Amino acid sequence: MRYRIAAGLLAGMFTLSTPVYSQQSRYFGGYRCTDKCRDHAAGFDYARQLRLRDPTQCAGPTLSYEQGCKAYTRDRMRDGKKDDAGRPID
Repeated sequence: MRYRIAAGLLAGMFTLSTPVYSQQSRYFGGYRCTDKCRDHAAGFDYARQLRLRDPTQCAGPTLSYEQGCKAYTRDRMRDGKKDDAGRPID
């Protein structure tokens, strides 16, 4: 009996669990956001101000910024102030 209890306790100590995330992943223009989509929105706004049409013209300080710029070149009519799910970007 003691061996079963000890084995059960040891098994419980080594059980792997899936991490629980408090927020769902956000996307902007199909790209996953890492900063609440702020850099993506900034890149989108940059491309909109310059009226860029070619994604090869997109360059910036971060990958997210460039992805936001590319999102504009693919869909100039989208709302650059919201993520793909329609949630406002802070």
